[in-house]
Amino acid sequence: MGQLTTILRAAAAAVLLLPVAAVSAPGAAAGSGAAEHVRPIDWERFDAPAPDDENATMVRSALRNATRYALTTWWQERYGGQTGRYLELGGVAEQHVRQPAAQAYAIAVALRTGGYDPEATGVSAEQARAVAVRLAASIAYRHRATSAGGWGDVWQSALWAYYAGNAAWLLWDHLAEGDREHVASMLEFEADRFLEYDVPYFRDRDGTVVFPGDSKAEENAWNANLLQLVTAMMPRHRHHAQWMTKNVELMLSAFARPSDLSDNRELHGRPVADWLGGSNIAEDGTLVNHGFVHPDYMATVAMNASGPMTYGLAGMRTPEASRFNADVVYAALTAVSFPSPPYRAPGGTIYVPDAAGEPGPGVYYPQGNDWGTHRRAHLVVADAAAHLFGFDGDTAAAAWERQHVGTLLEMQARGTDGRTYQAPGEDTYAGRESWVSVEIARAQLAHWLAAQDAVRWTDQAYPVLEVAAEGPDLLPAGDTATVTATLRPELTDASAARVELSVSAGDGVTATPTGPSAWAVVGAAGVTTTVRLAAAPDAAGTTTVTLRARYRLLGAWHETVTTLAVPVVPPPPTADTWLSDLPWVSATVGYGQAPLRDTNYYGDPIAVGGTAHEKGLWTHAPAALTYHLGGRCAELTAVVGIDDAMHELGPDRGSVGYRVLVDGELVHDTGRITGSTPPVPIAVDVTGARLLRLEVTDAGDGKSYDHAVWGSARVTCGP
Repeated sequence: MGQLTTILRAAAAAVLLLPVAAVSAPGAAAGSGAAEHVRPIDWERFDAPAPDDENATMVRSALRNATRYALTTWWQERYGGQTGRYLELGGVAEQHVRQPAAQAYAIAVALRTGGYDPEATGVSAEQARAVAVRLAASIAYRHRATSAGGWGDVWQSALWAYYAGNAAWLLWDHLAEGDREHVASMLEFEADRFLEYDVPYFRDRDGTVVFPGDSKAEENAWNANLLQLVTAMMPRHRHHAQWMTKNVELMLSAFARPSDLSDNRELHGRPVADWLGGSNIAEDGTLVNHGFVHPDYMATVAMNASGPMTYGLAGMRTPEASRFNADVVYAALTAVSFPSPPYRAPGGTIYVPDAAGEPGPGVYYPQGNDWGTHRRAHLVVADAAAHLFGFDGDTAAAAWERQHVGTLLEMQARGTDGRTYQAPGEDTYAGRESWVSVEIARAQLAHWLAAQDAVRWTDQAYPVLEVAAEGPDLLPAGDTATVTATLRPELTDASAARVELSVSAGDGVTATPTGPSAWAVVGAAGVTTTVRLAAAPDAAGTTTVTLRARYRLLGAWHETVTTLAVPVVPPPPTADTWLSDLPWVSATVGYGQAPLRDTNYYGDPIAVGGTAHEKGLWTHAPAALTYHLGGRCAELTAVVGIDDAMHELGPDRGSVGYRVLVDGELVHDTGRITGSTPPVPIAVDVTGARLLRLEVTDAGDGKSYDHAVWGSARVTCGP
């Protein structure tokens, strides 16, 4: 540990050369006003704990190692002596920009998702944040949108802007106003390059190879990454619609097969074939790059499929195009076999199973690899995306992920500063450590967003008219309610024309517009209308209210469909009522017979403590009954206990707990009751309650003999 301690102290001292105040001081705005379009991430939406399953824990450990290296050895060797506000990057080429951008992104992801450990790095979270902000701000400042002669507008610059811009967005609340403007201007500049962009393909529509040995899959995917970011960050930008349309085209093109050119399935408002101008992969999901079948470039399908990592942060739905053919490519990694000869010995699948046929740590390169054969970080993110974003099929992606991240952790454990590679020959790419950082950060973010339940998908056409609906959380049978619908352009300030709204509902419920349902024009301010729901007296279950808007936007017809689920519940009681005479909203039972009214399991009157109850409820724990009271009742009374029928089986058979919840809030809990417990009378205030829920638990010791009675259960109610 002595060497590591020395490294950490030296690196921390280098980081401390930059006071935190320096990166938070106001900067000179570029003047374009691009930052006003940025919608910061709403971090309050993410309230779930960080995932703690085995895969997520291993990924988090690998990211902590990578950030330890980034904040110690890498930072000290590369920028440790610089004290200026903006770092001197050393040039405008890939080696000058991509590496710091990748490290900024990795550090930012670690800080925001619980992946950062200051004890491991010797650098406080505050100082680590200052480094990430300084890196991102410096890269944006050195871009040609802000600085004459700066980097940008080259083949790979969209990817560098994506990394740096993403880091800045993750830490937006820590950026100075001027730096925000630089970041937004950088992203705007790079994104606008694609407004009139001709998407490249390995093969054209006729099957002719346009770029021999060089699939455009990765290139199209990283260009799409940038457009994913700007459309998530700047949802009201004037170019949003054009960016999103090109984004969809790039995502679909990246891993398009020849057969997709005749695919008439509609995706994002157009047949798949109409989106495409060629293909970039073979029918079996393999691709050629650097002149041979290249597993590393096949794994960049995770780059294309990383849409949820930006749209999830924005609270937006991810276009299905993001995972187009991802299942095909991932299956090619795990299941396509390469015979030897003609391929290198020993042949087999790229992902190498162990002797038992289960996922193993090995990777086979059918025609070798010019980068080296020790790469695993890109496979980790491909595996994570496959099982977290739903394109793994039956390929055991989670198990493959554990194998690949396990190998990565073993490699990182060989040194003292968290680096992955000990010799350049293990990976010949000069930016190999920053590459590991950014790939493992993607995997970390994928796990974290999945735990937040933040991943949603959509096949909507772009641009779209957003239709938002608000309605009742309950609709009593025989009653009416109102749904309010708001329509406005979601992705552009352009106006929608000839808008028509139609509504419908499920069986037993009618939906009738009570406000306008057609508009000549709907502009940025939007319009609001209302719909009346009427439930038949015998309606039950949950009805789906469907609102369908048809409109023209930017010269094309589109349709947006929004649904709203409304539970239809029995009407509330209007007088004192036995619960066994009142229909329930729902009844669930964890074992055996469904709940019974006025009788026990054997068909006899229910009894507790020797007293029979003509009215009441019988259940077998665990169970729950929900009733609609509609705010008309004041008190619940009952006598609870184990059904006397259990006494014939033993003196102390059964153990349960009784709980009463009012509108989701626990208001009464009896604790543990056994067969020998005397009857327990309860009286619970339910004044104003809309929903009453009665629960019976197994008291934590199993369900045997848990026959539970709510004797003489009754609510006092009024009209």
